[in-house]
Amino acid sequence: MNKEDKILSLIEKMYVEFSQRFESVDQKFESIDKRFESIDKRFESIDKRFESIDKRFDNLEKEVIENRKAITNIENTIHDKVGILFDAQKQTNDNIENMEEKIDNLQLDVNTLSLKAINSNTRIIEMSKRLKKVK
Repeated sequence: MNKEDKILSLIEKMYVEFSQRFESVDQKFESIDKRFESIDKRFESIDKRFESIDKRFDNLEKEVIENRKAITNIENTIHDKVGILFDAQKQTNDNIENMEEKIDNLQLDVNTLSLKAINSNTRIIEMSKRLKKVK
């Protein structure tokens, strides 16, 4: 074998070795690609889940806002109604005080009339006695 044949043989061996190594590297890259595809699918699934969670949080946020508005509305309504009830209670108390004052005045008038009636009765009895004596 001459020198050129040896070099050619060596180059062929190197080519075969490199080819085998490249095939091995290609297989490893294919395996890595498959893993990345699997990871990509997982991330897509996770992204979908996060989108679902985001939608749910958006819905919850809307509900919280609506509930806050409703609560504020209820508080304002209750505040107004309590104010109205307080005013009505005050007016009722004022009316009761006026009625009590009128009742007290009527009681005084009744007592005065009773005294006058007793006084008149006493005078009538005295007059009747005098008339009997005069007769």
